[in-house]
Amino acid sequence: MRLLAFALALLVQGTGIAPFDVSSLVAAPPLAVTAVDRRALHGEPSKLAWAPDGSTLYVQSRDGIGAAARMRHFQVRLGDQQLRPLDEEPDWAANYWHNKVTEVAPGMPWLKIDVSVDRTRTRVAPLGGNFASAATASGSEAASSYQLSYVTLQYLGVEIGRWMTDEPKSGVTFGWGPAGSGSLAFADQQGRLTLMDKEKRLRPIANTASVMLPAWSPDGNYVAFFQKSGRSKWTLSSVALVRTQATLQ
Repeated sequence: MRLLAFALALLVQGTGIAPFDVSSLVAAPPLAVTAVDRRALHGEPSKLAWAPDGSTLYVQSRDGIGAAARMRHFQVRLGDQQLRPLDEEPDWAANYWHNKVTEVAPGMPWLKIDVSVDRTRTRVAPLGGNFASAATASGSEAASSYQLSYVTLQYLGVEIGRWMTDEPKSGVTFGWGPAGSGSLAFADQQGRLTLMDKEKRLRPIANTASVMLPAWSPDGNYVAFFQKSGRSKWTLSSVALVRTQATLQ
């Protein structure tokens, strides 16, 4: 048993920062980085990632759904706050996104997100023409009934995402904190940016709403996120965080 505890301790060391108490974090007011709209992105925001040095944010947009969707790539250097197109997704952004949306906490694989799927059959009035949906109905029911899938994500019993979907959308509602912290950022049921640690303590961030794609910087000092600011308009914002000695566990 002692050998197992020692092995787990070694696993956490060198893979990020120490666990901390999110309720003791000092958070600065949210700061707008840049405003974007559907025309500038050629779609809607679908990914947000930090460069390892914290100087740049990667933004992916998505136009359409399923296999027909088209992705476009951008970066925002925090020094000039300009949205600049890229030819492809950088390797560092792909690596960050993989760690952001994994089911297990980076550096703490014994902490895991629980995923549940509810399927509900819904009946509607008969429709003319072709009926395109995530339907599983067939035959004479095809025009009047279809099945919806509700996906719910929970971390330590706290809901961190719920949506109706016909394809995966993990990462839209949450993002893991730095490796070894056991913490994550998520949009709560009121749409606020909220931080949570491995002891289930919560830290809502004031003056945030309609939050999506929260992304915690690798050094733990910032959380970037999009806020919907109008029809087909979003503001890319960030919150600076200060960890005091009392914050550390």
